[in-house]
Amino acid sequence: MYIPLSASSSMISENMFYNLREIDTIQLSEPWWYSTFNDPITINDALYGAMGGAHIMVQDGIRVLAFNYRMMENLDLEKPYDMVREGKWTLDKFNEYLAAAGNLNGDASPAWNNNGKAVYGYSHNQTNLQNFFHGCGEFIVENKGGTLVYSNGSDHMYKVIDKLSEIFTTADCKTYSGMPGDDMDIEGGGYLYVFKTGRALFGQAEVCKFQGFRDLPFDFGVVPFPKYDESQENYSANSYPSAPAAFIPVTSQDPKHAGLILDAMAYEGERTVLPIFRELSVEQKGLRNDDSIEMLEIISDNLIPLYSIIYNIGTDFLDSISNEVWDKKGAAASIVAKNEDKIKKQIDKVLTAWAGE
Repeated sequence: MYIPLSASSSMISENMFYNLREIDTIQLSEPWWYSTFNDPITINDALYGAMGGAHIMVQDGIRVLAFNYRMMENLDLEKPYDMVREGKWTLDKFNEYLAAAGNLNGDASPAWNNNGKAVYGYSHNQTNLQNFFHGCGEFIVENKGGTLVYSNGSDHMYKVIDKLSEIFTTADCKTYSGMPGDDMDIEGGGYLYVFKTGRALFGQAEVCKFQGFRDLPFDFGVVPFPKYDESQENYSANSYPSAPAAFIPVTSQDPKHAGLILDAMAYEGERTVLPIFRELSVEQKGLRNDDSIEMLEIISDNLIPLYSIIYNIGTDFLDSISNEVWDKKGAAASIVAKNEDKIKKQIDKVLTAWAGE
């Protein structure tokens, strides 16, 4: 079965699936299964749904930063591919790009005007600041010793919030905050529309949105969300929480054979389908974009689960912290304190479900 992890908790609590780590025909340590995603959702050595190369939706839903080649060249900025490869693509570097790009260009206000001339460093969906939060290695919850533990409120977390608050400013046109809703809305300034019309250097997008980029009047590239600083070991990427994972229901009469089939499908998908998918996703006017294909591989290699949505852990906290980054009221500590007990109860609920209680 392939079902979304976000819809699986109640079925897991009712013991409806095999523990995939007990099915020896599934080679979960091989690269066609995504260990950066699967290991964090393995609780008490139990993994009921695994992400791997057989289902394309997890790749199609990966969130990335797209950037405008023409604006990059006009501003005499280096395309950030090598920074990513060298582990130097950080929030500070990202901020430098936004500061170079943001410009009122004679407009009276940075507010969106469909007929205006203001250009922005980054066009953004206000509700998705958590992509940067996670990109800096902050997840609210961590898997330690095979169990979920609360990990919020560290000094590093507050440093991340402070840094994001410095970056996400609108009066200087560094960032444009599109409201939730129609991302291609013209009059309302949908965040993807702002990017597609060439008025933002960077734009947030899921890979699936690239199909709507085929008619762009400029070429584009993609990079991961930046790290906090160079000392951070890896980039972090996430995907649609509704992307289906592989499960074997307990009604299966031959789970080892089912596991063999799932393993073969994941292997073939990773070997034959994904390379073509990545190439076609970032194909521009009939030309390959090898740099962006490589970036998608790097991003996929660092795919992580979104505990907040998959398990309904800390969603209210993340919404409040996103607003804090924009509003800059100095309320981060109180937001952490207000949500701590609630998040811990949500963690306990997930652990209870995994225990089949």
